[in-house]
Amino acid sequence: MTTHCCVCGKFVSMSECLKCSKCTLKGHRSCMFNSNPDTKSAATPWLCKNCKTKTNVTKNMSAAGSESSSGSVHSSPRLCDAEELSVAQNITQLREEFCNVTREISLFRQEMSRLTVLLNEFSSRIERVENQESLREKITELKQELNERDRLSLGCDIVLSGIPEEEGENVMHLATAMAHKIGVGLEENDVVFTERLGLRRKPVGQKSRAIILRLLLRPDEILHSARVRRYVDTTGLILNSDKPPSRIYLMNGLRAMINIYFLWRNRQQ
Repeated sequence: MTTHCCVCGKFVSMSECLKCSKCTLKGHRSCMFNSNPDTKSAATPWLCKNCKTKTNVTKNMSAAGSESSSGSVHSSPRLCDAEELSVAQNITQLREEFCNVTREISLFRQEMSRLTVLLNEFSSRIERVENQESLREKITELKQELNERDRLSLGCDIVLSGIPEEEGENVMHLATAMAHKIGVGLEENDVVFTERLGLRRKPVGQKSRAIILRLLLRPDEILHSARVRRYVDTTGLILNSDKPPSRIYLMNGLRAMINIYFLWRNRQQ
């Protein structure tokens, strides 16, 4: 089997052949010495260029690995300190966050307390308004009741007009005398009150004010007797009077108030 030099490519005899200690490459001794000056003699293990490159790369990698391992061993305390510092910082941040959350919760509680107070105030106001509304309803009911009573009272009233007004007169005596004149026995116990309507005019006698007569019973009897007689005057009612007799008009009090109301409405229009 022929052998060629891996350097020059020529034939190599067995006496001049030099083989790589790792691979199958062979070459002349002179070519090998020239290509690899580190090879001192044939007894020295020779490596070809490729194997030598691979060997150097492996050595460099092992050296780098040893350096990195030693560096990691030396730097491990620093890493531990850094980790402990980061953990401490995280714990500090968590504490701060917990403090902030606690502060916010206290603020929320204060706000809830304030809102509770406001709600209580609003509820009390609503209750007062409801009470006022009930009072208003009660006042309205009382007004209606008073109006109804006034209406019933006006039904018991009799308005006497046409009786001259004199100084120092007795209105009760005039009312009872007028009732006796039309044939109705009227006593003072049957009368609630009687008086002249409106303010006193000056001079007295210029225009007579009407007399309101409120009775306990029998107002219709007096009105019926007045309608039967048709004409009632002041003859015999006023003593020592130089005025001629005048006609007396009797009217139900409710009817008189209705007439006054419609008269007022007509004047307003």
